[in-house]
Amino acid sequence: MTPRHLIWPIALVLTVLASACGGSSPPGSPEPASGPATAKATVIPRVALNASHRDLVYADGVRTLDLYLPSRGAPAPVVVWLHGGSWVAGDKVPVPPVVLDLRDRGFAIASVNYRLTGLSTHPAQLHDVKGSIRWLRAHASEYGFDPARVYLVGFSAGGHLASLVALTSDDATLEGDVGGNREQSSVVAGVVAYAGPSDIGRLAGECTGCEVSEQFQALGCSFLLCGDRAWGASPLTYAKAGAPPFLLLHGSADRVIPPEQSRLLDAALRGVGVSSRLIVVAGGEHGLLDDNANEAARGFLLGLAGLGR
Repeated sequence: MTPRHLIWPIALVLTVLASACGGSSPPGSPEPASGPATAKATVIPRVALNASHRDLVYADGVRTLDLYLPSRGAPAPVVVWLHGGSWVAGDKVPVPPVVLDLRDRGFAIASVNYRLTGLSTHPAQLHDVKGSIRWLRAHASEYGFDPARVYLVGFSAGGHLASLVALTSDDATLEGDVGGNREQSSVVAGVVAYAGPSDIGRLAGECTGCEVSEQFQALGCSFLLCGDRAWGASPLTYAKAGAPPFLLLHGSADRVIPPEQSRLLDAALRGVGVSSRLIVVAGGEHGLLDDNANEAARGFLLGLAGLGR
């Protein structure tokens, strides 16, 4: 099994969903809702910050999360951070500054580990994230959370999971029973997705003109999904009215997950009346992008939580 601490080297070689091929493809992608920002791309620095509570078990004695609690403002809104790593690597540490900084603005941060594809296949990862959200709600009074203000932020594989969780909250067949707490809801109130795949079949190479990496094409279906399962694991499949607001962030030069993936989801969400904003950073590669994009993410979450900007 690939060690979790190798997330960043591996993420440069593997794509988020190197596990998929096949599936249906929607019509051609629309233009971004807002013009490209002009900035350079960045990677996540390994920032160390002590968690308020480390390795809290949310399921089965082994699935864990870390909590970073604010010093003020209880009950606090919660941001759930979902790491990237191609579904084959990654860890809940480090949490990027764009997320950790929200603690100073009154947010609690929950950084969640989910099963990797070396151990489990889809929808195990989806079930894990939903189970962690139910756990957070079940322990809201203990840790000072506001259960009505739970938001997801994810990068790459984590961005895919954040979108999928938000769009399948009313689907009992995709809820799972990880960690129990089934009396609690896994519904979230907003999503920030950095470079998240939305149509796995299309990402696997069925579209014309997509800049899918050679590594992805070579790996094909070797890890996770093929055929109809790619359709079932694509957030685009579940875009529907009533979904929470989305902020989608992508680099124009991302050759791991093409920006078309965010354009497709943005168009689909807008088409059914869901609030969605897309920011494409000019020259941005596969990463958490630049200060302007990150400030947009902070402002989006602060606005949803009613904490100002």
